[in-house]
Amino acid sequence: MTLKEEKTALRKKLIAKRNELLLRGDKEKLDRRIYEKLIEHIDFDKYDVFLCYISTKIEVDTINFINYCFTTGKKVAVPRCTPQKMDFYLIDSLSDTEVGMYGINEPKDYCRKLFSEEMCKSLCLVPALSFTKEGYRIGYGKGYYDRFLSKYTGDTLGLCYSEFISEYIPINENDKIISNVIID
Repeated sequence: MTLKEEKTALRKKLIAKRNELLLRGDKEKLDRRIYEKLIEHIDFDKYDVFLCYISTKIEVDTINFINYCFTTGKKVAVPRCTPQKMDFYLIDSLSDTEVGMYGINEPKDYCRKLFSEEMCKSLCLVPALSFTKEGYRIGYGKGYYDRFLSKYTGDTLGLCYSEFISEYIPINENDKIISNVIID
């Protein structure tokens, strides 16, 4: 089996397992635990802006974190994808987003793009289907975050349900290690 085939098979297995988590009804409780740990963990004074994915139904919830940032006056930027790349755009509320590429909420056209020089004091919350304890991740297979992280110099943080911490994830030279992972 090639590395690509191995990753594809693992993604399929992890997505099925995430759907089982939804059916069990544990997700809300686990999301709350991760959110509380996240708020405790972050030194909010250290960062000027938070780069955050907008969670889908099978991902660790980020909506509560985004709203917390808004209520505490912190800047939030969320990704917008094109077929070639992903850029982050500042939003002032979740109403500044709409369904975009891949059915994921993205910033509306009027939102301002965040440039790399504005990201030096930022924290990027990185999505994944699974992480290893070392910080390797497997995403959804499009490579957007790996391409972005190859140029990103700020801090990174993953959010993960404990049952999705893997002993092994197939990796290659394009896969980037995430600095820290918050687990339920």
